[in-house]
Amino acid sequence: FWGELHKMKTAIKTVKAYLFMFSLLVKTYPQRLFCLPIYVLFSALLPFVPILFSARIIDSLVSGKNYLYVVILILLMCICGLVMEFTVELINEYDVVWDACFAFETTGMILKKYMELDMADMETEEIYAKYNMANAALENGIGYFLDSIKNILISIIELAAASLIILSLHPLMILILLIITVLASFLQRKSLLKERAFDENTTIENRKYRYLYDTVNDFQYGKEIRVYGLKEKLAGRIFRLNDSYFNKLKRTKQTLYFLQSGYQWINLVTNACIYIYIIFLFAAGRITIGSFTIILGTVEKFKAALTSISDCIVKMNDMGIRIHDLQDFLAVESKLSTTVKQNADIQKLSDYEIRFEHVGFHYPNSDRMVLKDINIVIPYGEKLIIVGENGAGKSTFVKLLFRIYDPTEGAIYVGGRNIKDFPLEEYHHLLASVFQDFRMFSFSIRDNIVFGSEAYESDDKIMEILKRLGMDKKIRNLPKGLDTCLNTDYEEDGVMMSGGELQKLAIARAIYRNADILVVDEPTSALDAISEADTYRILRSVIGKKTGIFISHRMSSARFGDKIALFEQGRITEYGTFREVMQLKRRFFELYHLQAQYYV
Repeated sequence: FWGELHKMKTAIKTVKAYLFMFSLLVKTYPQRLFCLPIYVLFSALLPFVPILFSARIIDSLVSGKNYLYVVILILLMCICGLVMEFTVELINEYDVVWDACFAFETTGMILKKYMELDMADMETEEIYAKYNMANAALENGIGYFLDSIKNILISIIELAAASLIILSLHPLMILILLIITVLASFLQRKSLLKERAFDENTTIENRKYRYLYDTVNDFQYGKEIRVYGLKEKLAGRIFRLNDSYFNKLKRTKQTLYFLQSGYQWINLVTNACIYIYIIFLFAAGRITIGSFTIILGTVEKFKAALTSISDCIVKMNDMGIRIHDLQDFLAVESKLSTTVKQNADIQKLSDYEIRFEHVGFHYPNSDRMVLKDINIVIPYGEKLIIVGENGAGKSTFVKLLFRIYDPTEGAIYVGGRNIKDFPLEEYHHLLASVFQDFRMFSFSIRDNIVFGSEAYESDDKIMEILKRLGMDKKIRNLPKGLDTCLNTDYEEDGVMMSGGELQKLAIARAIYRNADILVVDEPTSALDAISEADTYRILRSVIGKKTGIFISHRMSSARFGDKIALFEQGRITEYGTFREVMQLKRRFFELYHLQAQYYV
């Protein structure tokens, strides 16, 4: 009973998976469904045109009928074949494009979902496994779902037509062919299940290999790889992964070889038996030459259609599982986007005061608290400088403010409301950032600056910002100006810029957004001391009365803020104006003078 119940649940899940794919087809390319019946009918009946007409032509010639009748039969065969062939090919030409587009559409869904996932989820093995299986589903052809539907419908019509012909001649042959085909389909199903098990068992190898592949191909790692001589070590890791992958693949292929060999032997023996039986019937005078042709062609078509149906059923069952893998990944919800309250309207806030209350945090898969009991109030318009040594929790503080992660303990408020109450995208519109590990896309300079802003205003505004950052002359002297692409990954004529220049472009992107809260993590790490001072002055003037939060490991930058917060081992240990924290003569005082000695 429980076994049957499980089978029923599996069948229902498979049907839902098919309906899901059909709904995607209706949304993307509904015209395909209109062409489907014509394509299926003509494709199924086309092979029978030469079989049926050839038999009549041969029998007419043998019986001595007039040649005009034979010519008419030949003309009818050619006309029917041409009309059906032309229609099938015409639809097929469009179908190839639609199939490819639908496959790309499905790929786009996966990538979009991956970009929507919470950072915390992306770091878990479970979510990555789902992502990997969704990609494996694409690689195994779920983007060509309708192709499988067409094949099985065509095979069903071919089987029905062939069955009518064979039943009128030798019904026993159908039963024999059915038994043989069921056995062959069993082996085919075993093969597909083995292939999917291989995909599941190589998830770890795929993840590690993808990271190593991306790292080796990332231009930004090029200097470290060459200077530190990492080529052999990275290659060694790749080779070890290849060995692990190859060993699993070898074992899988060995099993598949035996299954496929059995499948081929069954087909070979079946063909031999059918030919021997038909030759026996002809030798006994029980069938004519025309009937011999019809039986031979029809049995081949029956066997091919039955095998195709059996294969399609097995593949469709496998595709149902694969589609469920896709659905499973697409069903992953962002936890950060599910806490919105209906009455949480950011536009109605009177100000954007930031308040951390007893905030603590540890990263997923780790119990070590990175932040501990953080309590701080940042009034709207204040310029806060966060300083501290590496690993003190400064960048994590920013990640929590941006809701890249949610606190493990405590709560964060903006304008008196818990930031969990706001729609995540609306909340992000309040903020602009330059992260410590910022990335510039290999697109145009204009795109890099305008990306993420609600609306493009004008090139004049972009150039005004770049002028204040001392980058306008550099951009104007480029052959394509703001249309110049960064790097050569996307366009061949892209340009390479220094780390300091890229950092200024990242700052320009944050300024262009014109957000109410600007957060800059190590804004001058790639700049010299003079450029650092100039950049802080520019940022203060650009921000105006809005809130600015600047994270830095340079204690001298603290002079540019209204307040200073010193982070040590995940806690705020010193807080106040520059004069106040200096008067404490504690850790900040020590670090400030330690760094200052190198500028004297």
